[in-house]
Amino acid sequence: MRADIYLFGPGALVWGNPGQLTVERLPPVEGYWSVAPVYPPVAHAWEPTISPDVSQAVAADQERAGGEAATDSSENKDESTDQPEKKDIPEIEGDPLPRMLETVVVERIPWYHLDMPWLEPWDGSFEMGLNGSSGNSETFDVRLGAEAKRKTKRHSIMFDLDYHKNTNEAVETINRLYFEGRYERLSETKPWTWFFQQTTDYDEFQPWNVRVVSSTGIGYRFLDDEITTLTARLGSGFSQEVGGSDQQCVPEMQYGMEYEHRMTTRQKIRLSVEYFPDLTAYNEFRLVNKADWEILLDAEMNLSLKFSAIDRYNYPNPGGKLNDVDYAIVLLWSF
Repeated sequence: MRADIYLFGPGALVWGNPGQLTVERLPPVEGYWSVAPVYPPVAHAWEPTISPDVSQAVAADQERAGGEAATDSSENKDESTDQPEKKDIPEIEGDPLPRMLETVVVERIPWYHLDMPWLEPWDGSFEMGLNGSSGNSETFDVRLGAEAKRKTKRHSIMFDLDYHKNTNEAVETINRLYFEGRYERLSETKPWTWFFQQTTDYDEFQPWNVRVVSSTGIGYRFLDDEITTLTARLGSGFSQEVGGSDQQCVPEMQYGMEYEHRMTTRQKIRLSVEYFPDLTAYNEFRLVNKADWEILLDAEMNLSLKFSAIDRYNYPNPGGKLNDVDYAIVLLWSF
């Protein structure tokens, strides 16, 4: 867990640990002093260790104000003799640094807080849904999922994993695993992108066991800010089904659109559609539609309620149904 303490305010930065504090000079900053949560909790104050450059700056400030300080000290000499002796901790440009150190109170970090700076700027979530029954009927349904994203000015990486299993009277009726990963190269000056995408779909109740899809192409960001993103993608690649009657590698085009919007501070939606026509027979195609709605339940624990639906349409699909719709309501924990 983190053990450093950071205080910042007009003219100075204080950092360190329970054994030592270091003061560094900064340009004046408007506002108040503040303190970041640390662990373990702070119950006492420390004497700061002043770095050499700050010591010189403090000495220069004291010398510049020497005349005024001498006058004030002579007038208040009699009054100060009755005052208790205080620790000699220099102040920086009039900031109440000693008083702040003596009165700072830091709260304990909650037990569920994860301090993982090596993950920054990664964002992610875990999700879980569970239901079942026992007695006259025996059913069990479990959903697990994980998602991770990392976005910088020039790169964007996304991973999504979902697993769904259902049994009824000890008979397995659903057993599906879906993975999607995408790398996207961004431009700092233009809305164009280049992407590579890979998906793996495992389903015991399809005419095939595994379908692997890889594609690459270009994208265009119509909207890209903290509230709304809208990206269109155009590419090509291939798909291959393993364990079915037709295990040939099929060349495909890819047309896609992805939309995400934060409606309020507690709600956001995400929609996407992807169309994969067969380049050798354009009337044969696959269509994948997704919709997610997240509602924040507890901001302190990053706990949300997620409504999700995914529709997979595959034409033709010999030996199986053309359309598969999968929907769920799960609890989601973000980090």
